[in-house]
Amino acid sequence: RLVLGASRAGSRRPQASTAADGDELPPYESPEFPLDAAGQKQLSDLANGQLNTKLNTHAKRSAELLASTVWAINDGVTSQRKQVAQARARYARRRRRANGESHDDEDDEDDAQVDELDRVVAPLTLEVEEAMREVLDIQAALQDEKEVLGNLPELVFSAQEARAQEVQEAEDAQEPEVRVASLVELYELERRRKADEYEKLGAYAKYASNNAYIDFKRQWHEGLYADDDIPVPNPHTWFEGDGRPHVGLDLGGQQDDSDADIKIAREKRSFRCPLSLVTMSEPYTCRKCNHSFQKEAIMSFIKGGNRRGISKPCPETGCSITLDDLYYDEPLLRKIKRAAEMEREDE
Repeated sequence: RLVLGASRAGSRRPQASTAADGDELPPYESPEFPLDAAGQKQLSDLANGQLNTKLNTHAKRSAELLASTVWAINDGVTSQRKQVAQARARYARRRRRANGESHDDEDDEDDAQVDELDRVVAPLTLEVEEAMREVLDIQAALQDEKEVLGNLPELVFSAQEARAQEVQEAEDAQEPEVRVASLVELYELERRRKADEYEKLGAYAKYASNNAYIDFKRQWHEGLYADDDIPVPNPHTWFEGDGRPHVGLDLGGQQDDSDADIKIAREKRSFRCPLSLVTMSEPYTCRKCNHSFQKEAIMSFIKGGNRRGISKPCPETGCSITLDDLYYDEPLLRKIKRAAEMEREDE
């Protein structure tokens, strides 16, 4: 069988031979570094080595920190705005009881301070979002790198087969042989091919189905609308046509809801786990149906007798769920804690 750098089997021998034009051909030389079983194992070890694992771990942690950051900076503005509104409402009640005069100048000053904070946070949010996408791009590149290294032996074999065909055709036509790509060149070509494929994808294809970006979007949304039961917009609306993030929110008519309507919606929502029937302290939510459960209860339900990797019908709707469909819902935990605080304040 032909190997990299060889011509048609039996067409060359260690002794020099003569071509049709009378020139002497060089003796056959076998590859100095053939990609044997040991070499293939080394490539596999490299693809699954500690460096790739460490980089992936750091990228994953970076994504988690960016998600927490986008919540924190937006929640700061939201909390300040609500505090101003609550203080204004308390002052208005006292003023009505005392028949006092209005101090609109103080109200305007408070609003101006919050607006200034909002002007600082808005561009900072976009910087955090851009950093998040860069982290996900790094993760995609690491995955491509792993796949390229894993597929390299097959690529080399395909190149050898193509080389054999080229040598056969060149000798039949008495043409100069075409240079075969080296192992490193094949590696670089495949890397560039995968990178080009990724770059051609739109923002929606790159990020909207990525669990890390979905969590980032939920945290961002939670920072903006902490106590309002406004759902996260449809992923198809997350990006503009040019790939930039869509900052506005189409509430679909919800912006006209009164405070009473929002309060009723809050009262209808239950933070009790449908399995354990206790208020969730470690909520895990299913990506498929968006139902939430206490971690220990849903894990035990799915595993069932310490079995792993099995599918169970969702306790709420009957859709099929696995452990991989669940994620730790930190925004929901914040809502649960806020609801508990509001309940204590009302007592």
